[in-house]
Amino acid sequence: MRELKSIKGLVEKTIHDISLDKKMKIASIWNKHFKDYSRHTQLVDLNRGKLKIHVDSSVWMQQLNMSKKSIVTKINKHLGDKTVKDIQFIIGDINS
Repeated sequence: MRELKSIKGLVEKTIHDISLDKKMKIASIWNKHFKDYSRHTQLVDLNRGKLKIHVDSSVWMQQLNMSKKSIVTKINKHLGDKTVKDIQFIIGDINS
């Protein structure tokens, strides 16, 4: 039983590390390929293929929502897989 808990912990840590690595790659892609947007946004979370991004104004949120499909496509192209399935833009605080 103890061995099973140990394996479970190892699997959870591995999944967490992979998820963290993906988030870091997405942040890098965002800052490099979406420079105009990155000044008005902050990546918040990636969970089950949904990328959550805080936006500093409703104007930018509308602009980003109109470009959502192409943004998802471009991020996944740079990742080399289909990690991001959807993006949710939320008015919120960003660290400038």
